[in-house]
Amino acid sequence: MATERYASPTATSPEENALFLDILHEAPLFAHRKAARVVGSVFYCILLASYATLAIGAQWIFRPVQDLISPVLCSCDVLLLLLTGIFQQYLVYQVQKIRLQGYYSFSQKLKFIVRIPFAITAYGTAAMLLVIVWKPYTGFLSISAILRIIMVVEAVCAGCFMSLYIEYSRVFYLFLATSIFE
Repeated sequence: MATERYASPTATSPEENALFLDILHEAPLFAHRKAARVVGSVFYCILLASYATLAIGAQWIFRPVQDLISPVLCSCDVLLLLLTGIFQQYLVYQVQKIRLQGYYSFSQKLKFIVRIPFAITAYGTAAMLLVIVWKPYTGFLSISAILRIIMVVEAVCAGCFMSLYIEYSRVFYLFLATSIFE
């Protein structure tokens, strides 16, 4: 029994030994920090603006083929849904990159904002589907007018949250710049 008390501790695995050595992700040095990119967010805002422009101008753009307005608008909405899903994965990567650099509270603010544009686009697509399905019961406006209204509201709401993301990122860059030179 006395020998068991003073016996050498059991050998640890390399993973257990490395738990305390790998602090680079927890407290990165300035040289290892990577700035989150805002270029993708700006591109997405431009995409939303062109989407809203298409929605507003669909009546004049598709004047020769009035029967195709609803299918084209719905197809554009599905395309926006796919692009928003891809873009959401990009934003999640950016937020994880910020969190791994030790800015947990900032990444928690962005985590909320990242998922909203995709949800807005998904709900807008669902609303467009419901409008098409319930076509006989929507007599107060034409189907293409209702679809265009949904598209504009969708683009404006998603654009507001993207602008908020860009503003948070800009403030974060300013914070990094001032903390680096202090």
